[in-house]
Amino acid sequence: MSRQFFIALRLLFASIFIICAAPFIITATSIAAQFNLTVIDKTGQVTVFSYEDMVAMPSHTMKTHTPWTDGIQNFTGVLFKDLLTNAGLSENEITASQIVATALNDYEVTIDGSGIIDDGALIAYNMDSQPIPVNTFGPFWIVYPRDDREELQDSRYDHNWAWQLKELQIK
Repeated sequence: MSRQFFIALRLLFASIFIICAAPFIITATSIAAQFNLTVIDKTGQVTVFSYEDMVAMPSHTMKTHTPWTDGIQNFTGVLFKDLLTNAGLSENEITASQIVATALNDYEVTIDGSGIIDDGALIAYNMDSQPIPVNTFGPFWIVYPRDDREELQDSRYDHNWAWQLKELQIK
């Protein structure tokens, strides 16, 4: 058999593999799209934000170190206060609130509402221009401009960096 025959056969098998595997190719974006971030205000009003909703809002970027990653990370997301404003809260309501952030693993932390405004917290959905995988810190991660403000480098703030975020309840 000729060399051309074997090349044609390899191309045929490669084509069959690609066609069969295409439905099973999963991207980080498609995984992130399966998760929502729920905001529950003091009256019990529920607002649900999908990954697509988050990406459609005005985005902000933040370059900072974290205690859990190596080097400077480039985060993209929605300002925490802007997300809550989109859920119907005023800045005064946010400032006067305690916010219970809950992760996919049911980790909870209570964050002072005035802190998220003063500290410039971000609900990140991308890290280094990629959706944040669920098996690391995604799809949503509360991040702070740690490198910009010395007080945010204190380990007492680290517990506020809730990752795999699924719910924000306003108290």
